[in-house]
Amino acid sequence: VTNFKCGGYSIGISSSLLLADPFVMTSFLKKWANVHKSLVLKADVPKMPTFYLPNLRNSAGKTPSLLMDSKTNKCVAQSVIFNIPTKISNLGSDNYHNLAAECILEAEHIVGTKMASNFSLYVKKPDEDVRVEICPKEKLIRKPTSIVNGFTYASSWDVLGADEICFNEGNKAAYVSCWINSIFDEGSVMIVGTDNEYTSGTKIIVTFTAE
Repeated sequence: VTNFKCGGYSIGISSSLLLADPFVMTSFLKKWANVHKSLVLKADVPKMPTFYLPNLRNSAGKTPSLLMDSKTNKCVAQSVIFNIPTKISNLGSDNYHNLAAECILEAEHIVGTKMASNFSLYVKKPDEDVRVEICPKEKLIRKPTSIVNGFTYASSWDVLGADEICFNEGNKAAYVSCWINSIFDEGSVMIVGTDNEYTSGTKIIVTFTAE
């Protein structure tokens, strides 16, 4: 949490993709915000976040420095998010590579960028560990499939619904951003089965390396 002199604050949260995908992360934030709102409504206190402590300073009165590596200043990678109403549990393992190939081709057309020669493929079914493999793009074979018929896509993270999160009634975020970064110069495809109170079905996130 970063507090600003103007009285506002920002919340930053990150996680390894092996632990939580963007949809799980957003679901966590929404539940956290809802719990917070219920606590504030019950308490006879000013309507400010319980974690907001603008007067808290270290004994030296100095602000800790922010360490940034060479990757931090690079442009943010671009992602396209596809939605398929079918739950991932209904997909056979043989369909993952074909689904990745189909969505990569469509995403390249949407953003006008080519996928890296090697990319990471993440497959996450509900209640299962993440499966990860490095895939050479040239070995992907696109086969005719009916799985992607009628799928929808978005070239922004608005589909997460994170802009609707608020810790006090009527006090939504002024700005929300989300991105996926890799320590390697490679893209990624995430095939995620979502099944919670906020979203369901299968999401495919195609991410291109930042230029």
